[in-house]
Amino acid sequence: MDSHVLAKGARWLIDRQFKLASVLVDYRHHGQVFPIHVLVGGGGAESLVDGDVSIDFKRRDFLILASALAFEPETGDRILYNGVTHEVLSLGSGGCWRWSDDYHILRRVHTKEI
Repeated sequence: MDSHVLAKGARWLIDRQFKLASVLVDYRHHGQVFPIHVLVGGGGAESLVDGDVSIDFKRRDFLILASALAFEPETGDRILYNGVTHEVLSLGSGGCWRWSDDYHILRRVHTKEI
C-alpha cells in the first residue's frame, strides 16, 4: 500500500482525535508561554532512587502536534494543565520526547507533576 495514503489516513485520524478530545494548555519554553491544544496521555506513579533517597512523583505524557511548536520540547519546559504544572523530563537515554507515530505528526512529551 502506498505510504502516502497511510500518512494521509494517520493525519485524518489524529485530526479527529484532536477535534474531539484535545484540551488547551499553556506550554512554557525559555520564558515564553504558548497556548496549544494537546491530547492528555497516560500517567502513573514513578520513583527515582539515589542511594538511600527515594523520590516519588506523578508522571504524565502529553501528545503534541509537531506543527504546534516551532521548536523541540526540552527538559525543564513546563506544561500547565488543569491548574497543575508538569515539568518536561528526560526518561533515561530516550530523551524527554519521542515520536508517537510513524509519520512524525505527534510528539509524546514526558513530564512529571511539580
